[in-house]
Amino acid sequence: MNEYSFARKCACWLAFASVSLAKPGGLGFATAGAADSARDCVGFEKGEADHELRFHVSNSCERRLECTLDYTLSCEDLKGQVTSSSPLRLAFQLASKGERDLTLSAASCKQGWKIGDVAWTCF
Repeated sequence: MNEYSFARKCACWLAFASVSLAKPGGLGFATAGAADSARDCVGFEKGEADHELRFHVSNSCERRLECTLDYTLSCEDLKGQVTSSSPLRLAFQLASKGERDLTLSAASCKQGWKIGDVAWTCF
């Protein structure tokens, strides 16, 4: 991946982190009662490897959650031009006080790649 694609991917992650995961206590985990929303229960940690993003997801609440992670995988040529783009969805469950590791793969992209428009929903 060239530096331009990497920079765009990082900028996209920063936008996701600041908008999708923002909550009053920052990115830490909250202890939520029954009346609190699922958003108060879920925390994400991001990692990156060759052709994939990895998320460690934790549920700090005393209830099981059904979740989806929506994202767009874009493949790019060496000049950073998008050659294909696909909206994708990953469904997963989080046990009470549970954790999961999720991998968003870009293995289908032969050159540059970007995973963006990342949003999650739990209920």
